[in-house]
Amino acid sequence: MDWATRKIFSTFGSSWRLNRLIGMKREAIGDNEESMVVYENMLEKDPNNRAALKRQVTVLRTSGKLSEATAHLCWYLKIYLSDVDAWCELADLYISAGSYPQAIYCYNEALLYEKSNWALYLRLGDVYYTLSDENSMLTARHYYSKSLTLNSKHNVRAMYGER
Repeated sequence: MDWATRKIFSTFGSSWRLNRLIGMKREAIGDNEESMVVYENMLEKDPNNRAALKRQVTVLRTSGKLSEATAHLCWYLKIYLSDVDAWCELADLYISAGSYPQAIYCYNEALLYEKSNWALYLRLGDVYYTLSDENSMLTARHYYSKSLTLNSKHNVRAMYGER
């Protein structure tokens, strides 16, 4: 432990925020295994610590363990179903694996909670556009159009996708 961490510990005592800070510091220096240990210790004390659960997904993803990150995030979403950011992260993991139908499902789940989020409609349109069959292209145009309806000023990508 360095002097700054010791000073924070002596001033504020041990807390989940401080432990998360230590874990994130370990991540920043590239010590992913040690950061996972920190997050696991946090979860032993409080199994419902959302921050620690999400940081574990981040560590797994940066370590290149995409299938483990996907499984961990699926497990997380069984508990915290309404976490829109987690749904989008899972969709991104599925896109990087080439599993577009699963990514579409994830974005649709996110849209259930944020119906007026133009960026979600745009991403969903992009995934449908990637599938490249005629029906998917029509569906992509529908989502691009909805994205433009919600945000017409700064949405050039949806404008080109709709054409």
